[in-house]
Amino acid sequence: MPKSVTQSQKRTPRRKNRAVNANASTKKISAKLKQRATEFADQPIDYIDNPLFRKRNAVKVIVETPLPTPEKAKRARKRPSNIPAYFASLYETPLLSPEEEAALFRRFNYLKYRADRLRAKIKPDAPDETQLDEIEFFLQKAHEAWDRLVQANLRLVVSIARRFADSNHSFDELVSDGQIALMNAIEKFDYARGFRFSTYATH
Repeated sequence: MPKSVTQSQKRTPRRKNRAVNANASTKKISAKLKQRATEFADQPIDYIDNPLFRKRNAVKVIVETPLPTPEKAKRARKRPSNIPAYFASLYETPLLSPEEEAALFRRFNYLKYRADRLRAKIKPDAPDETQLDEIEFFLQKAHEAWDRLVQANLRLVVSIARRFADSNHSFDELVSDGQIALMNAIEKFDYARGFRFSTYATH
């Protein structure tokens, strides 16, 4: 006479399947985490260093302190008549004061410095997800500062393009090339030397 199958015996295969699926899911997540850690570890983050970054109050001074307010006189300027209408928004963006410009560059590089310090501690074979999330957070905040610097200086690019545009060099081409040069200059500018970014970017 065949033995009866209990309810617990019936559920055993399902439990095994769930355990196998959970184990496979964990391995998949672990593989993705290791790949993410390896990508960070293999890619150094460039920044312009400054002794202030290693001070105990660096976070408070550089990140938590609000940026200087733009000067009212520099908040807006009428778009020149020979500038295409699609550049009108550039003339609604306030120019940066020397203090605001220095604070933004300091914050931009400090956030990348913090991200790179964490990146150097990554162990690809035993990655820490919280550590990787923190690196991404610092890089995102650095990108926000970078974007403000780009937007505030695009007017300079347009001004230079307008000056040199001719039959051999179209205005749009010069603006496109100038934007690339601007982005590269932002990455390499050392605010601590004391001169304005516009001086550095145009020489």
